[in-house]
Amino acid sequence: MTDWTRPAGQGPSDGGLVPDFDRLPASDLRNRIRSLTLEQLRELLAHEEGHGRRADVVELLRARMELLAASQGLPPAGPDRPGADSGAGPGRE
Repeated sequence: MTDWTRPAGQGPSDGGLVPDFDRLPASDLRNRIRSLTLEQLRELLAHEEGHGRRADVVELLRARMELLAASQGLPPAGPDRPGADSGAGPGRE
């Protein structure tokens, strides 16, 4: 799995999916995730849900995944697909 905790240029995360991912606000991530595949987005979402749990970043990743899935003719993420949940969670009750 990718090491998300190190800044770019300082170890294994250099050249990772999104350098400095854990430190970037959603507004900066918006453009950086556009070139990622659905699987890469799932990996980032799983990381964020397990570590930072930034609501705005989770929402951004899910929205991008839905858009990408729709553009590829795939069904939207659901409870049986990785990186998706029932919608419940902190702030969603």
